[in-house]
Amino acid sequence: MLFIKRQFIYILPDFINLDINPKETMKNYELMLIINPNASEDDRTVALDNVKGLIEKSSWKIVKEDIWWEKKMAYKINNSAKGFYALYTLELDGKEIKNITKEVNLNKNIWRHMFVLQD
Repeated sequence: MLFIKRQFIYILPDFINLDINPKETMKNYELMLIINPNASEDDRTVALDNVKGLIEKSSWKIVKEDIWWEKKMAYKINNSAKGFYALYTLELDGKEIKNITKEVNLNKNIWRHMFVLQD
């Protein structure tokens, strides 16, 4: 395999592959959402469906979905001591997190969200 960089020619062994397979860049992440507990059931469902739609539109894979329902929070958000929690385990490319973050920030019923890379 020939590899040309500037004016030098390097001959690399065949076992070194410079092609990056998109499947190799996919990693597992967790997405935690805290949704307004005072929102109606329909509003919560719409918020979760919007997030799922964004995930599917971005060709990410939902590995696991956990709805924790209403839980007590460690501190108050918007004068509420409780929040509606949802946890998604996703397989995605980390470079694309900004796309969904923009959309989630626009939803008034989603108070907090966090992406965490799994080991």
